[in-house]
Amino acid sequence: TKGRPPSGTTKGRPPSGTTKGRPLKVGLVQMAMSAEPRDNLERAIAGVREAAARGAAVVVLPELFRSRYFCQSEDAAVCALAEPVRGPSTEALAALASELKIARVGSLFEKRAAGLYHNPAAVLDGERGYLGKNILGKGLDFTVKVKLGAGAFVCGEETALIASIEGKRGQPKAKPPFPVQKGLWGYPTIINNVETLANVPYIIRKGASWYAAMGTEKSKGTKVFALTGKIQNSGLIEVPMGIPLKEVIYDIGGGIENGKKLKAVQTGGPSGGCIPANMADTTLDYESLGKVGSIMGSGGMVVLDETDCMVNVAKYFLQFTQSESCGKCVPCRVGTKRLLEILTRITEGKGREGDIELLETLSSDVKTSSLCGLGQSAPNPVLSTIRYYRDEYEAHIYEKRCPAGVCKDLLSYSIVEEFCKGCTACTRVCPAGAIIGEKKKPHKIIQDICIKCGACFETCKFKAIKKG
Repeated sequence: TKGRPPSGTTKGRPPSGTTKGRPLKVGLVQMAMSAEPRDNLERAIAGVREAAARGAAVVVLPELFRSRYFCQSEDAAVCALAEPVRGPSTEALAALASELKIARVGSLFEKRAAGLYHNPAAVLDGERGYLGKNILGKGLDFTVKVKLGAGAFVCGEETALIASIEGKRGQPKAKPPFPVQKGLWGYPTIINNVETLANVPYIIRKGASWYAAMGTEKSKGTKVFALTGKIQNSGLIEVPMGIPLKEVIYDIGGGIENGKKLKAVQTGGPSGGCIPANMADTTLDYESLGKVGSIMGSGGMVVLDETDCMVNVAKYFLQFTQSESCGKCVPCRVGTKRLLEILTRITEGKGREGDIELLETLSSDVKTSSLCGLGQSAPNPVLSTIRYYRDEYEAHIYEKRCPAGVCKDLLSYSIVEEFCKGCTACTRVCPAGAIIGEKKKPHKIIQDICIKCGACFETCKFKAIKKG
């Protein structure tokens, strides 16, 4: 798969003396993960040895990749290797670095100086002449400036992004005029995602027909997803548009972790919808995801298993979008707040008859009348979970019960006498002193004192604690 900044999609300048005058190029390919960390380390070391054998300079980037992934470059003059933050593999990589005389880029200043952190344009301009003034002597001027934003979610909307670049508060504007008519500093502006621009070199190099051969009739090319959640193999993956969801989950992701059953997959980031397990044949393209109530969005893909509460999941994602609302328009500012209040009340066992219908109506209003994409997509987790898991909402509201056993206020713990051995392990870990009983005799939980922390449930070796 193609990597991601700061080293995945940039070209950079390694420390002095490491390239011996060769053209500079940093490539990053994410390696397949194994369940065993030792296997991953051995793969990483093998990849670096191969890179060194073909004359590639190798740069170790400490603390730059705070993940469990090792990276290698297949065709680059520079191979970027992620150094683990801690663990036994640190010593192995240190020995490898010494053996192959690998350059170590330590401080933030050194990373920037090496061109591996923020500004690849300076390297391209100085070394290749592909950017800047009079490119390749053809009289064309083209300058690239990398601007680091504050990370506001709403700035994914194009007019909010423009406002942020101009030094203003990141808030969207009503359209028209569209940015292509009046954008950055009042000039016509074309907005493109970095992922979109990353495809351009490949299309130029291999042709439009090559790129169009991948994907579906209306959704061409590939898409990068951040696969995470209750999955064996998590990380960034790049797949062709139109690939079935189940193929991503089971073939690439390795299936659900801990032997659990797939319950749903939430796609599109925090404002995406949840796709139930019985719709795992859904293909990953814009049209198919839209039909099932989800979006492609930012490429997030969160896998949920049977232990997840869908009402709580909807509340979790809405908490984020509500907090990231810029507050400019009333439907988003107030509407998401009211939605979150209702969901919170339901998960606390205070749901009322009519709450589900109120959620649906309010979600529809927020989607229809919000100014930008944040508000228009924020209700997706609510609507999709009601659509496919209405029974869970009804259980929370009418039965005051969380089927998944997640919502703390709806939980209760009890001891099954026939399984209890009277070992007193539960009494020792209970912080509230809510468990009573004599040694070697069945114990009992005093419900009025129990704080529902779950310590007894996790401690009992005889499965005598019932949660429900």
